[in-house]
Amino acid sequence: RTPRLCNYIADFDSDPDLSSYEPTAAVRVLEFDREVPTATKRGPHMAGVEVALWDCSGDEKYSACWPAILANVTGVLLVFNPETPSHEREAARWYGAFVKKLGLGEGQVLLVAHHKEARASDTPTAAPPALAQFPVVDSSFEDPRAMADLRTR
Repeated sequence: RTPRLCNYIADFDSDPDLSSYEPTAAVRVLEFDREVPTATKRGPHMAGVEVALWDCSGDEKYSACWPAILANVTGVLLVFNPETPSHEREAARWYGAFVKKLGLGEGQVLLVAHHKEARASDTPTAAPPALAQFPVVDSSFEDPRAMADLRTR
């Protein structure tokens, strides 16, 4: 579901169509501007940043092109469905292919636990064991509060 999630983060789609799904083929780039909080000697304020969000397919058949997109990466979102057991293994594989290879630190990685349905619990999803050092944010198109939290990260 990353194409819809990336469109939402980039403010390209505030009401995603959930009736159909087309997975990302290889990679696509979404460019947008965002105001983010920052701290300076004069105190906190908002600063404008330019974002190039690369929506990279997690499909193994595109893994040969993953090294080509690593240049100038400053952060990674790893999206997984915590209700699908194989996604923990896939997230660990993406960690090795992107995060570990780039030497990214905790502040440069965000795990997105994307749920198909709104969650009944307010307890945050735990990170897969191999990725426990990174923060996790829950998301679901069925839960506007969770989606708003994702946009502010």
